[in-house]
Amino acid sequence: GMHAEHDALVLQALDTARTQVGAAAEEERQAAHAAKVPVTVLTGFLGAGKTTLLNYILRADHGRRYAVIENEVGQIGIDNQLLNSAGMAARTEETVTLLDNGCLCCTVRSDLITAIHQIIDRADALAANELAAAAAHGGGDAAPRRALDAILIETTGMADPGPVCKTFYAEDKLRERTRVDGVLTVVDALHFERQLQRLRSAGAVNESAQQVAFADAVLLNKADAADPAVLEAAEAAIKCINAGCPIVRCSLATRPHDVPLAELLGADSFCLDRVLQDFLSPEPALALPGAPPAKRLRGGTVADFCSPWQASRSRHDTGVATCAFSLEGAPLVLERFLQVMNTIRAENAVDLYRYKGVVCVKEPSGALKRAVFQGVHDLCQFEPRGKWPGAEPPKSQ
Repeated sequence: GMHAEHDALVLQALDTARTQVGAAAEEERQAAHAAKVPVTVLTGFLGAGKTTLLNYILRADHGRRYAVIENEVGQIGIDNQLLNSAGMAARTEETVTLLDNGCLCCTVRSDLITAIHQIIDRADALAANELAAAAAHGGGDAAPRRALDAILIETTGMADPGPVCKTFYAEDKLRERTRVDGVLTVVDALHFERQLQRLRSAGAVNESAQQVAFADAVLLNKADAADPAVLEAAEAAIKCINAGCPIVRCSLATRPHDVPLAELLGADSFCLDRVLQDFLSPEPALALPGAPPAKRLRGGTVADFCSPWQASRSRHDTGVATCAFSLEGAPLVLERFLQVMNTIRAENAVDLYRYKGVVCVKEPSGALKRAVFQGVHDLCQFEPRGKWPGAEPPKSQ
């Protein structure tokens, strides 16, 4: 069903990529990408500092227009019932508020997609008004910019940002207007280790570990109040769970302006170009300290490729680990690779938080191509990125 359909889509993607080579098509693709509003999903334990960060974004004079959406999962209707019983009119849902610094915010209980469209429409209208006002004052040469610098979605009552990320691939119009930029997790440096040690029931996963596993970047908050040894231990624990993830130390309560918002919101972590860059950089993501050594495979069968293996067990048995594979010396057969990926996804979708890679695939014609993929649970983006560089031996990681 779904997987056969997915295979067809991937092969179709390869076909369009073959016909669309050329600088013009590439430029068009990049322009379309740049026009989309980047969306960051914000996670973190209660008390970690998410609210402090959001308040700073909505009140400070940082010169950017951000939109904050509070997505209240699993708290449906309670507030409204209380308000009604108190004889007050329930606040209408999904109203977009414009703040003094030009940022927008709204609370969503049910229809996230509609709320996002409303926010972008509102931002477009504001930008059009500003342009008209500037033109009227003879200042019409200001460089055009996106009406909205970024959208932040904070999900309350849910540790797993996967479903929210998937929303952005669910509707064509939303896909044209937005792109998932990454998952940003706020961690409390003072309490993270204790949160990791909370007893897990058999087979359950520690929620703090789960949030870190999904992250494209971690804000390690309360750094000013933490002992250096505590900070280092928290960083080591984060790297055990999510080896390739950048960690930004910060003190949101006292120095929120030190947080590099522009870098974090707009980091393009979900973008396949970025995945490619990370893997091909001189120090690839999986060579970072704290990452388990990549399991190198030479020859062997698909069964070996998928055999479960444990990353070195640390004292934090959180039920979450990073693992890495690298296959050198031979290309992957495209159809077989897709079959394997689909099997892994079908059987382990719930437990597969994030995955990404750059592979050398052999097409039916015998041509070697480079392809990039990244995914969350069973949602996977896979795209070819041109011919395999002739001088390089085939390598997939």
